[in-house]
Amino acid sequence: TYLPVHFNGKIVGVVGIEFEAEHQYNTYRTLKVLTPVIILLFSLICVIFAVICFRRISNPMYSDMANTDYLTQMKSRNAFEVDIKNFSSKNLETAGVVVADLNNLKKVNDEFGHEAGDQYIRAAANTLKAAGDKQKVVYRTGGDEFAVFLSGMQMGELETYKNEVQKALEG
Repeated sequence: TYLPVHFNGKIVGVVGIEFEAEHQYNTYRTLKVLTPVIILLFSLICVIFAVICFRRISNPMYSDMANTDYLTQMKSRNAFEVDIKNFSSKNLETAGVVVADLNNLKKVNDEFGHEAGDQYIRAAANTLKAAGDKQKVVYRTGGDEFAVFLSGMQMGELETYKNEVQKALEG
């Protein structure tokens, strides 16, 4: 490769770089061998990365975190909102929602610590799960708020369930 050198508008010389043909051929041969190795190595790294990510994503603990409350292991507010939208498109003549809110959770947390507050929430969740024998889905919709979706119940049965839960929680 040569580049002309100009002085006062005239070419006064050239600067050139020359490579031996053998050196260029050796470089070509080296690249011809190394390129597939580099591609293979990069592909292997990508496969390992994909496997690690897939294991993390497909782990049941991670895949259900958006719809499960970690403390109570019941459905979360996100699941409640999705389910209510799905239920609203069905015939809801024999369905109802019971909403429960725990009293004095802040007081329990302040006086006895957050572990006691967590036990208080878990106890309420277990009571809501255990009460009644009809088909129901229990959700934790907030810090101390719960919702229970009951299907296949008449209004009297819904009232009975509500009273049963209320007695169990007071006792």
